[in-house]
Amino acid sequence: MVGPGEPPGEKTRDRRQEREPNCERTRRRICADGDAPRDDDAHEKVQRERYAQRRQLLRAALEETGYRVEHSEAGLYLWTTRDEDCWDTVRRLAGHGILVAPGEFYGTAGRRHVRVALTATDERIAAAAARLRAKST
Repeated sequence: MVGPGEPPGEKTRDRRQEREPNCERTRRRICADGDAPRDDDAHEKVQRERYAQRRQLLRAALEETGYRVEHSEAGLYLWTTRDEDCWDTVRRLAGHGILVAPGEFYGTAGRRHVRVALTATDERIAAAAARLRAKST
């Protein structure tokens, strides 16, 4: 990193070289902890299955309680709607303790949708699905 008014040059290279040993120490520590980068794709399969299970659980709860899920076949998010303004849906889901992003954040086409993240833990996703179902009865 170059300081204010300091031209790039030898000092920049020296600073990069100083950081490299720290990076190497960090890499060795991570590898020693068993979190080394893997050469196989098994961890990707586990993640895909984890998100598929979360998606299936939350999608079912949303659909059972009057939401429609669209364009959410894979990935980290569900796009859902009740055919109402996204801010009404944000408030409704917040009442269940579920925080979502208003679709309007992503453009005018999202004004009637919200984006539900599947990035919470399995336990939190299950709890959200249970709260949705409990409030609808």
